[in-house]
Amino acid sequence: MKIQLPLLLALLTITPGISSAALGPIIVTPSIIEEQREESATPITVIDEKMIAQSGANNLAELLRGQAGVHISDLFGDGSQATVDLRGFGPTASSNTLILIDGRRLNNSADQAAPDLSTIDLEDIQQIEILQGSGGVLYGNQAVGGVINIITRKVTQDKVTVGLKLGSYDSSRISASINKLVGNTQLALTAFASSSDNYRDHNETEIKHVSLRANHDYQSFAGYLELAKNDDHILTPGALLQSELDVSRTQSLPIYSNDFFDTQTDTFRIGMDKEIDDSQSLNIDYSRRINDREFFQTFRNFPLFASLITQDRDTQILSGKYIVEPENYTGSSIILGFNLEETDYELLNSSLVLRKWIK
Repeated sequence: MKIQLPLLLALLTITPGISSAALGPIIVTPSIIEEQREESATPITVIDEKMIAQSGANNLAELLRGQAGVHISDLFGDGSQATVDLRGFGPTASSNTLILIDGRRLNNSADQAAPDLSTIDLEDIQQIEILQGSGGVLYGNQAVGGVINIITRKVTQDKVTVGLKLGSYDSSRISASINKLVGNTQLALTAFASSSDNYRDHNETEIKHVSLRANHDYQSFAGYLELAKNDDHILTPGALLQSELDVSRTQSLPIYSNDFFDTQTDTFRIGMDKEIDDSQSLNIDYSRRINDREFFQTFRNFPLFASLITQDRDTQILSGKYIVEPENYTGSSIILGFNLEETDYELLNSSLVLRKWIK
């Protein structure tokens, strides 16, 4: 199945100027243009590096759960199937809360499946901007409830970092990152592997991730390239009745012994920003995300109909923005843009074949 979602934007924004020297952080989410936080007419929450370090969160889902007005439903506890809800959309939250990383969409437009937050390493994040209010005019589809924009760190110096974390339930996480400056090019290579037995039987999880970001700045031109690969493997323990919970909350029944949830995600992104002159700029961005998922789930009352399901998505997005900031109108800007998205989606359920054969 192919889905195309074209969007044409034409927007005039006017914001009051602020002359105070003591201004807050630079933000981009409310208007797509960098501005001081105090200049934004839209209320926005900013989570900076210091707040992330002090949060004690192990993953992005845990970090967002601690923010006012943000509700997180995390199926597996690692962020791989976490639903983020702004403004109380409930079951349709995935379709109404847009998640971005450096402006790139993480949401799945083909269905209501939750975006995979486990692909994002907290140590790579510079700040998170939470816009609680409709962003549909600027961001189009899935931004009715609000927008969460995750902004990654910029490479400012050569640096090598290695980390190791150990925790309960045999949890471990090892990470490494290399930042390198080569002339006008900034390179960032990040890799991590984490695993945990979790508190229930047959509930082991394992995540492997590697990503490369390259940015090149030359005078009024900036180009960027991103490559990432993520592999999640989760054993699912299944549901328990109240009588079984009373015996042991950690147990998993034998009928669930073959259940699992595997996801592989490959991401590619390339784009450029060009300052035409002091008042005009242009951005072109292309990204592709290939998400292959396979899972086996057992129906408790009908184990014969246990099903192996494959769910594959191939999403390509091309977007562009032309921004004009007239010199004679301080605080005003005009944005013209487009967003084209195409998704190939395939879902195969082996239980459907089995039922047909039985009949």
